[in-house]
Amino acid sequence: MPLSADEVIDRRRLKRRLTFWRVVAVMAVVAVAAAGLGGRFQGTGLSSSDYVARVQINGVIVTDLPRNDALMRISKDKTQKP
Repeated sequence: MPLSADEVIDRRRLKRRLTFWRVVAVMAVVAVAAAGLGGRFQGTGLSSSDYVARVQINGVIVTDLPRNDALMRISKDKTQKP
Protein backbone atom coordinates (compact mmCIF):
# COMPACT_ATOMS: atom_id res chain seq x y z
CA MET A 1 0.00 0.00 0.00
CA PRO A 2 1.81 3.12 -1.20
CA LEU A 3 1.67 6.28 0.86
CA SER A 4 0.20 9.46 -0.51
CA ALA A 5 2.31 12.59 -0.84
CA ASP A 6 0.62 14.16 2.21
CA GLU A 7 1.38 11.13 4.36
CA VAL A 8 5.03 11.16 3.30
CA ILE A 9 5.32 14.85 4.16
CA ASP A 10 3.66 14.27 7.55
CA ARG A 11 6.05 11.41 8.33
CA ARG A 12 9.06 13.58 7.49
CA ARG A 13 7.79 16.38 9.72
CA LEU A 14 7.23 13.95 12.57
CA LYS A 15 10.71 12.50 12.06
CA ARG A 16 12.27 15.98 12.19
CA ARG A 17 10.37 16.82 15.39
CA LEU A 18 11.40 13.54 16.96
CA THR A 19 15.04 14.16 16.02
CA PHE A 20 14.86 17.67 17.49
CA TRP A 21 13.49 16.42 20.83
CA ARG A 22 16.02 13.62 20.96
CA VAL A 23 18.84 16.13 20.54
CA VAL A 24 17.31 18.36 23.23
CA ALA A 25 17.02 15.39 25.60
CA VAL A 26 20.65 14.33 25.03
CA MET A 27 21.84 17.89 25.62
CA ALA A 28 19.81 18.07 28.85
CA VAL A 29 21.31 14.80 30.10
CA VAL A 30 24.82 16.05 29.31
CA ALA A 31 24.14 19.34 31.11
CA VAL A 32 22.83 17.55 34.20
CA ALA A 33 25.81 15.19 34.19
CA ALA A 34 28.25 18.10 33.84
CA ALA A 35 26.57 19.94 36.71
CA GLY A 36 26.66 16.84 38.86
CA LEU A 37 30.28 16.07 38.13
CA GLY A 38 31.38 19.68 38.52
CA GLY A 39 31.57 19.31 42.29
CA ARG A 40 33.86 16.31 42.04
CA PHE A 41 36.68 18.31 40.51
CA GLN A 42 36.94 21.00 43.16
CA GLY A 43 40.40 21.26 44.62
CA THR A 44 42.05 19.56 41.65
CA GLY A 45 43.16 22.78 40.04
CA LEU A 46 39.99 23.14 37.99
CA SER A 47 38.40 25.43 40.54
CA SER A 48 39.83 27.27 43.48
CA SER A 49 37.80 26.71 46.61
CA ASP A 50 38.23 25.93 50.26
CA TYR A 51 39.58 22.55 51.20
CA VAL A 52 40.39 20.51 54.27
CA ALA A 53 44.04 19.58 54.70
CA ARG A 54 44.62 15.93 55.56
CA VAL A 55 48.05 15.17 56.96
CA GLN A 56 49.09 11.63 57.76
CA ILE A 57 51.69 11.22 60.51
CA ASN A 58 53.05 7.77 61.33
CA GLY A 59 55.55 6.56 63.87
CA VAL A 60 57.34 8.50 66.56
CA ILE A 61 57.00 12.26 66.28
CA VAL A 62 60.46 13.79 66.20
CA THR A 63 61.94 16.78 64.45
CA ASP A 64 61.12 16.36 60.79
CA LEU A 65 61.84 19.48 58.73
CA PRO A 66 59.85 18.53 55.61
CA ARG A 67 56.77 17.71 57.71
CA ASN A 68 57.14 20.92 59.70
CA ASP A 69 57.46 22.92 56.48
CA ALA A 70 54.34 21.25 55.06
CA LEU A 71 52.36 21.97 58.22
CA MET A 72 53.56 25.58 58.17
CA ARG A 73 52.44 26.00 54.53
CA ILE A 74 49.06 24.48 55.37
CA SER A 75 48.58 26.77 58.37
CA LYS A 76 49.34 29.88 56.28
CA ASP A 77 47.09 28.86 53.38
CA LYS A 78 43.94 31.00 53.45
CA THR A 79 41.83 28.62 51.32
CA GLN A 80 41.95 25.66 53.70
CA LYS A 81 39.23 25.21 56.27
CA PRO A 82 40.15 24.85 59.95
